[in-house]
Order: sequence, then structure tokens, then C-alpha cells
Amino acid sequence: MTDRDRMIDDIILAFDWEMGCIESDNIMFESMAGNTPSPADAYKRQKRIGKEYDEQRAILRRVLRRYLSEDTPPDTKTMEKQLCPAAKEAMEKALAEAVKDLNK
Repeated sequence: MTDRDRMIDDIILAFDWEMGCIESDNIMFESMAGNTPSPADAYKRQKRIGKEYDEQRAILRRVLRRYLSEDTPPDTKTMEKQLCPAAKEAMEKALAEAVKDLNK
């Protein structure tokens, strides 16, 4: 496994962790609103298990392979330039979804 592949795996793992935390919050908000998901569904959503989540990881992996050069590992500033806009957009979407769930 190359350094680039390890870096991509680390990014995907961190993404899954953060999205799991957001899902956990969403499940809690849904429960407070009286729309409690089943325990199995809540577990799958929080642990990001299923075809939908596998597809998200595969898409993220393809995009990262396309943008991260194979020859030399990027320096920190280059990675920040490449990843910050996408990370900000993902967090804004997740925040908007959480706020929408809260306002239900």
C-alpha cells in the first residue's frame, strides 16, 4: 500500500467518524421529536453500514485518487487548499440538515 493510499484511507476513516457523530446527533434529535428510529436502523446509520454508505466511500476514494498526486505526497498547504473547500461544504450541508431536523 502506497503512502497516498494510506492517506486516502485515513481521510475516509476520519470522514466516516465525523459523519457517524453527525448521524448520532440526528438520531438523538429525531428521538426527542418523537420519531425514534428502530435500534437496528439507528446502529446502521451511526456506524454507516450499508450500500449507500459504501457508495459514498467509493466516490470519496475515487475523487481523492484523482486529486491527490501519485508521484509525491502533497505538503500540508496543498492539502489544505485541496480539501478545505470540500470539507467546509460537507460540514455546511451536515449543519443545515441538523438544523432542519431540529426545526421539525
